[in-house]
Order: sequence, then structure tokens, then C-alpha cells
Amino acid sequence: MERTRVESSLIRSVGYDLPSSILEIELVEPNRVYEYFDVPFSVYTELMEAESKGSYFNEFIKDLYAYQEVEDEPAEAITKRIVLDWSKVFADALPYGSFLDRFANPGQRSRWDAMHGRFALTAEQRGLLSGFARRMPVLCMAGAWCGDCINQCPVFDHFARASTRIDLRFLDRDVQPEVRAALSINGGHRVPVVVFLSEDWYEVTRYGERTLSIYRRMAADQLGPACPTGFVPPPDEALAAVTAEWLAEFERAQLILRLSPRLRAMHGD
Repeated sequence: MERTRVESSLIRSVGYDLPSSILEIELVEPNRVYEYFDVPFSVYTELMEAESKGSYFNEFIKDLYAYQEVEDEPAEAITKRIVLDWSKVFADALPYGSFLDRFANPGQRSRWDAMHGRFALTAEQRGLLSGFARRMPVLCMAGAWCGDCINQCPVFDHFARASTRIDLRFLDRDVQPEVRAALSINGGHRVPVVVFLSEDWYEVTRYGERTLSIYRRMAADQLGPACPTGFVPPPDEALAAVTAEWLAEFERAQLILRLSPRLRAMHGD
């Protein structure tokens, strides 16, 4: 696990794995590394934002979560890991329409446009999005050819149109191999994967490549193809479920930003 060095007399570095909810702590003395299990992402962010990380660790983490000591990786192995500068990755990504102009062929574009026309937000959903307060860059790694992207990504454009705080960009899966590798899911280069970022380019959370309702539908149909072509669009009730599930992820990321002590101090709210 990649860790970030921190200013603390007790803790040398901290890492967090979002899919497994494992928090990794490297202590200064003794020079050991521990993994803490089932730690909420909010605890990790509060630790990183705490004025005294040692005090926060002792009060809110130590002895409160199951843990184990782990062998640390050699320094040379850590340096080989991919460290992404999200500001640069985001700068290379494209707005929704420009992404399709560049990467979609006419047949693919027609399917994207057709799905975009089928998505519709309720008044309540539009109201929720319009109430977002923090600027939230959202990076979607996708493929114009991918059926899962065709059947889901157009709703992101609807979200961005409903909120002035969402800055949405798309990155083709094969343009930046390092990003593709960093966002792999279960060892595969699946899309779409969405990375939610803070205004100062910290990764907040990520989500992909299919929502729970999609996986349930696939399981009911004996799992289905690995990557649908998008030729057979989902029914309207499935689109409504996908919209609700993705909106929940956007709202969750926004609330992490809105409640962040670091950002609240920055904005004075």
C-alpha cells in the first residue's frame, strides 16, 4: 500500500485502501507498520486533517479497530509505485461533448446521444445537485466503444448540467496507461471508473464500473457478457436505478468535501 509521509512525532506515514477499508500506519518508534481493518474513509480523512495526528490516532484509532503488524516493503519497491498528479491528469481530460467528438465513431455517438436523451432527473434530484456547495472535479475514465459507458456515463452530464459545482471531465481508457493501471478493478482495465476530487486535487473517493443494480440484473441473467456492446439499451426502470445509485455516489463525495475540517477551515464555514 502506498503511504503518505506526515508531520508527526508518533506517525511516519499513513496509507488507506478504499475498496478494503484498510488503514495502514507506519509508526516512528517502534519502526513498525500496522494495518487497521474496517476503518471508515471519514476516519482516514480526519486523521490526515488533524492538527495532532498522534493524538487523533491514540483517541480514535488505536485499540478501536482490529489490526495486524505487517512487513514493510523495501524502499526501492515503493518508489516503483505509480503516484498520480490528479491536477495534471484532469487537465488532459475532456468535457463530455469534446470526449465524444474525439473518440466516438458515428455509430457510437448515436448510441451515446440516444441514451443521453433517455436519462431524466426528477425535480428532487435536480434540487439536490443544485445545492452542492463545494467545487468537485469529477474525472471519468471511459471508452466511447464500451456499452457500460454508453448505458451509464450520459447521466453524469445531466448531473453536471444541474450543478455549477461539478467540473466533469472524461479520459479515454487507453490514452494514459499509468492512469489505466492505477484505476484497474480486480486486475482488469474496466470502465467506467469515476474519481471524485477535491478542489486542491486530493482524491476523495472512486467508484466503478457498474452499480449494484446492474450486477444484480447480470446475476439474474447468468452474469451476461463481460462488456455489453450497448446495442440493447436497458429498460427505463433500470435507468432510474442507475441514476439513483450514481447520484448517491456524487452526493457522498460532496458531503465528504462539505464536512471536511480542512476545507471548512479554508472556506471559513
